[in-house]
Amino acid sequence: MTRAVVNALNLASRGGRTVLIDCVQAMNTCMPAGWNAVVYARDISGLPELPRIEYRQVPSRLGAWLDRLWFEWHALGQMEANNPVALFFSLQGASARIRADRSAVYVHHNLPLAPWPLRQFLAFPKLGIQRIVYDLVYRFGIRKRDWVIVQQDASRKAFRSRYGMKNIIVAQPLNAGRPAPVWRRPDVGEGPLRIFAPLVALAHKDVETAIEGARLLKLRGLDFQLTLTIDPAESAYAMRLAHSAADVPEIRFCGFLGKDALDAAYKSHHLLLYTPTMESWGLPLSEGASHGIGILAIDAPYARETIGDYDGVTFFPPGDAHAIANSAEGYWTGTSTLGTNRATQQQPPYAENWDDLIRLLTSDTLTTRENW
Repeated sequence: MTRAVVNALNLASRGGRTVLIDCVQAMNTCMPAGWNAVVYARDISGLPELPRIEYRQVPSRLGAWLDRLWFEWHALGQMEANNPVALFFSLQGASARIRADRSAVYVHHNLPLAPWPLRQFLAFPKLGIQRIVYDLVYRFGIRKRDWVIVQQDASRKAFRSRYGMKNIIVAQPLNAGRPAPVWRRPDVGEGPLRIFAPLVALAHKDVETAIEGARLLKLRGLDFQLTLTIDPAESAYAMRLAHSAADVPEIRFCGFLGKDALDAAYKSHHLLLYTPTMESWGLPLSEGASHGIGILAIDAPYARETIGDYDGVTFFPPGDAHAIANSAEGYWTGTSTLGTNRATQQQPPYAENWDDLIRLLTSDTLTTRENW
């Protein structure tokens, strides 16, 4: 039996959990005959039961970061010391000490690539330190792996430029058979314009621009509602954001939404507003397009690449609240419409979805460390 080992120790966020579930489902379906996979995770509850996947829960003892270092530097290698490993696939973390015929690390954290002025570091010192740590890991530790997997060609170019990496696979975090998204084109001008901004209270999400755009719409007298997925009580920064929006009652802070509530929000709103300056993918963009909602997105390479072929999207310059207000008002009053976006041709090595990625990693077409 050929063995694959997956490290998913600290994938606890909604996006991380989605990555893990999509990965194991693709492995169960697309690994060659005779392959099985062992998956190490902090919490295995709710993961799909699959015949070729074995889950092993790693209890927490020291806290997330120390547990992760202990697991990657010591425990994992000990657990797998007597087991030949054909593929080691790390869904988070590049420093694991484990012997494997082939190894790959999945990067879904582009924080070191985001603009980070001093004022943001002072406002978010913990996140700033985390950014420095990730930068060091990407610069040095990640080279222990044969292949680095990113979600977009924009990330591949940035990693090559910043870190000198060459063995990089672009793999879109999508499921095989996903239907092409179609804008549902709702009637405009009837009742309030409902805008949905699925953002979290972090500096690079640029929530301030979304709030300022709403303020401008209020000053112009447009009937609208803006829903932000932020709970003012979750952090001091979230509270400051809520206080800054106190003069705009049209803004609603709804907090975190589970999957069912999130799907309902995509369906009940007219526009999706997305302002982050840097993302590894930007899950709300692909989710919103799959629900047919109109999109106002920051004009950044990651956003254009994530949205792909779509007829209901308009891009605005980073930090430009006036452009957001102009596009939203023009759309709802019928004086302008949303634009189009077209997918770009990807260069190999490239996987269009999770199934393609698993087939690529377990095939004989990849050689190891040929370009480091």
